[in-house]
Amino acid sequence: MGTDQAEASSSGSRPPPETVLSITNLSCQIPCGEQLFAGVNFSAALGETVFIQAPSGSGKTLLLKSIAGLQSYGNISGSVKLEGKTSQQWGVALWRTKVSYLWQQRIELPGTPDETLAEILSFSSQEQQKKHETYLRPTELLRAVGLQTDVLTREWRTLSGGEYQRVALVLCLALKPEVVLLDEPTSGVDEHTTLLVESLLQDFPAVKIWVSHSASQIERIPGLVVNIPGTGRHHRNSDLSSRCLDSDLFRFRPVWIQTYLVTACYPTPIEMAYHPVELDWVSVVLSFALISVSCGLSYYLKLNLEVSLLIAAVRSVLQLSLLSYILVPIFKANEYYVVLPYCIFMTAFSALEADTRQSFTYNGMLLHAFGSIFVASSTVMLYGVVVLLKLDPLWDAHYVIPIFGMLLGNSLTSISVALSTSLEEFAQRHDQINFRLSRGADKWEASKPILQRAIKIGTTPLINQMSVAGLVAIPGMMTGQILGGTPPVQAARYQITVLFLIGASAALSSCCIFVLMVNALFDSNLCLKPDFLRKKTKFGSSFQMISSVVKQKGEGVVGWVKQQVAGRTTSSYDTLQQTEDDM
Repeated sequence: MGTDQAEASSSGSRPPPETVLSITNLSCQIPCGEQLFAGVNFSAALGETVFIQAPSGSGKTLLLKSIAGLQSYGNISGSVKLEGKTSQQWGVALWRTKVSYLWQQRIELPGTPDETLAEILSFSSQEQQKKHETYLRPTELLRAVGLQTDVLTREWRTLSGGEYQRVALVLCLALKPEVVLLDEPTSGVDEHTTLLVESLLQDFPAVKIWVSHSASQIERIPGLVVNIPGTGRHHRNSDLSSRCLDSDLFRFRPVWIQTYLVTACYPTPIEMAYHPVELDWVSVVLSFALISVSCGLSYYLKLNLEVSLLIAAVRSVLQLSLLSYILVPIFKANEYYVVLPYCIFMTAFSALEADTRQSFTYNGMLLHAFGSIFVASSTVMLYGVVVLLKLDPLWDAHYVIPIFGMLLGNSLTSISVALSTSLEEFAQRHDQINFRLSRGADKWEASKPILQRAIKIGTTPLINQMSVAGLVAIPGMMTGQILGGTPPVQAARYQITVLFLIGASAALSSCCIFVLMVNALFDSNLCLKPDFLRKKTKFGSSFQMISSVVKQKGEGVVGWVKQQVAGRTTSSYDTLQQTEDDM
């Protein structure tokens, strides 16, 4: 490690400037054990510039992210202090408002620069410093780098590479950070614009930590030059993680088929003039023949769904038939020590199905799904049996199991849709999340746009169901009760009540899973974990799944449960990493 101090231009009588940023023995060791950089030491005062020089792949971007508190990849050690305090003493979100990292790569941000600035100013860490009152108006900064002010109202996606780079710099400076971390800020502009950017930065009253490959640029701008010796080897997260993949893991994911036992809501028959038609097994077999219509369409359109349709149809017959026999002793016993375990059993299968439907996973997702569905459905169910139905006993199986099943089914749908949407958004837009984090957002503010979209998508089916109930279609529970002989007025009251219970359960379960998911994806330093998501490889069918589990050796039931809780994936998976052009 070598450092060369530029010649001081100030006279000896002037007191030395007060140190704002101090770096002491900053080091980074990547997961394979290789030391990327070590013993980085320097300090700087407001207005001073520190250039970072090193060969490509030696960790310059990692160094900047380590200073910003954005780097969770590798083992970072040493001390970074601003005004004598570490990021933990300042608070990570507040630190990032004072130490601002300018991203090297282009981030596909939504909306316009004006909207992005407004969003950043709404972050609690920015409001804490009243940045909405003190921030620099970007108009003068834009002119200083050769841009017109109308660029602020254009969509980010319409900006050229050079325009994007300058606008991103302007928004960064407008927030008046004390330290600006510049990762090749002039790499996408011409020579004339480079000089404009350099002039603006030289006059800006902040510490500038500047990564540059231009020797002439470093000569033009006075400051400290820190040289980081390169290792000569460049590693990406995906390369490092692939060494740790375990390709012998299989997950057993049985599919939960939701059933509605609406006719079981009354323990005794209701005397009515209307008598329901009883179906025999011949009628059931004849109805099974209708599946051939769907299979024929699948074959004609070459959808290749014929086998899946037949398997699903056979499973539904077997599962519902088995269920009808299982419920008889449960209803007969009607004790809490029978009803509660069965409800937990249904919840477990719901959680497995929610986990199975996802393309991505993270550590603990299955356990989170179980907890969210069970807490939401149980809480709403308890309100229903105590306040609305006033059951005695509270665990009356004829009411609890059918209604709890409907709550589970709709919570499962809501969680599955919301999880699928949010996990795909996290995988595709983690650069936008990192951008918000770098501007002082906490993990909730950084995730807010993704969670808002996911919740909207997850609740849309329920809103549609309630909107058309009674006009376009008769909901399932009301239909079952009417077919079973219940007066339509009473059936309608039950259906209205259950719809509202379903709405509360779906919303509560979605909120629970989001809270658990966000806490699982971020570490204590408000960074996305390096392996925060993993892509699954799905089995072709449930039977293949079961066969794979049966063929496994040495894992056992306990090992399988541990895999589920830890979020282990199928026979192969791809670890999603944040792009490491960092090094």
